[in-house]
Amino acid sequence: MTIKEIEARSGMTRANIRFYETEGLLSPKRNENGYRDYSEEDLNILMRIKLLRTLNISLEEIKAIHNKEHELEEVLEKHVKELETEKEHIEQSQNVCRIMRDNRVQYETLDARYYLDTMEAKDTKAVYDKKEDVIPKLRAPWRRYFARTLDLAIYSTIWNIILTLVFRVNIFNMGNAGDLLSFIFIHVLVLLIEPLLLSKFGTTIGKAIFGLYVTDFGRDKLSYREASYRTIMVLWKGLGFNLPIYAYIRLWKSYFTLMHDTAALEWEDESVIVLRDKKKWRIFAYAGMRLVLVAVLQLSLIIAATPKNRGDITVAEFCENYNQLASYYDLELRKQFDSEGNWTDPLDTYFADVEGGPEFVFIEENGKMTGMSFTVENDNDYYSFSDYNNIAAISTMAFVGAQEDAGLISVRVVERVIDIMNNPYEDFEYTECGVKVKCHIEYRGYSYSDTYNMLWNGMGEQSFYMKFSMEK
Repeated sequence: MTIKEIEARSGMTRANIRFYETEGLLSPKRNENGYRDYSEEDLNILMRIKLLRTLNISLEEIKAIHNKEHELEEVLEKHVKELETEKEHIEQSQNVCRIMRDNRVQYETLDARYYLDTMEAKDTKAVYDKKEDVIPKLRAPWRRYFARTLDLAIYSTIWNIILTLVFRVNIFNMGNAGDLLSFIFIHVLVLLIEPLLLSKFGTTIGKAIFGLYVTDFGRDKLSYREASYRTIMVLWKGLGFNLPIYAYIRLWKSYFTLMHDTAALEWEDESVIVLRDKKKWRIFAYAGMRLVLVAVLQLSLIIAATPKNRGDITVAEFCENYNQLASYYDLELRKQFDSEGNWTDPLDTYFADVEGGPEFVFIEENGKMTGMSFTVENDNDYYSFSDYNNIAAISTMAFVGAQEDAGLISVRVVERVIDIMNNPYEDFEYTECGVKVKCHIEYRGYSYSDTYNMLWNGMGEQSFYMKFSMEK
């Protein structure tokens, strides 16, 4: 029978039944789906416990009888004597109360020593009402919440590292569809990894840092099936799958149940969460783990933005670097290189498609690339020229960033590229990582827009000239 059925037939609460199970008095079987299957014998044992607890026989004595360490007759004989003694005490208390009432004693003049000599009282109950026979409920809401958020941050970091290092995706430029896909896959990671950790170690990284461990009612680790059920219920009933508004509703309801209700949280109906200690070092461990996650993610972003080919590269390797970085920063402009340095698609500008991008002139020595340049000349054309600055910026990262002196990623190279993007129509010249970079720009008949950081069509004749070059 199910837990609901045995509740109804025994007249006990679920919390009482689970408690007696943890005390080793019940051993229900498990169905294939992982749920407990209580037998008629389990019900009989519960009814025996209920009777003996109603008679105020202690739980320790019941366990001793159950484990055949004592005989029931022996315990009953002892309990009868205790009840007789208690009965005498109650009668004495009644007599003392009657005497005090008849004597109309007042608190200020009460001779307590006289009455204490004949009084010793203990209370007893005639019906089963053992609210203390339940597993203590661990509240610790904030400890549990931060443990959960740390776990989610770990899964999120794992997924972002996969995106950046395996798929070379810029996680800051994925769009709504990409964000939704990440949201789904992060929760898939939770459903795959968390049950494994709970079934193998009884905790997760976040829980372990805060001293939290999860067991079944026999103090054993959860099975993978049980842990999976718990994780699903936490995501659904506890976090509302992190859906807007609904998540806050579920968090509030969970907090209220945890702090003000005697019932267990819905995902802890088949498990117990315990707290080992409240040592202060755990706070610093939490902060340290957060910093580690940030550092690891930043490192993966740096690696993803680093040119694939390093050192003395060929023209084909430069083109591969360029395509990689243009795609990563979403600046490919429908424009990629083939292995010989030819554009594969027309350059998509703001106002029109220009047939063929600027032609790259490569300088090679012994099969290795030592420099490149491109020139742009346009007269009386009505469109923006910002795309050419994007090409210059990506080229800089693909060649200068590939030099051995750049290290994993050179902060100076990044600063130079940012400067190019922020000042797209100004001349510049500098040497970085052994490479001399130059750009000369002239234009007339166009007006510059600070708002859009672009050139716009002006009055009269127009012309635009740009010469960009890099050379070791």
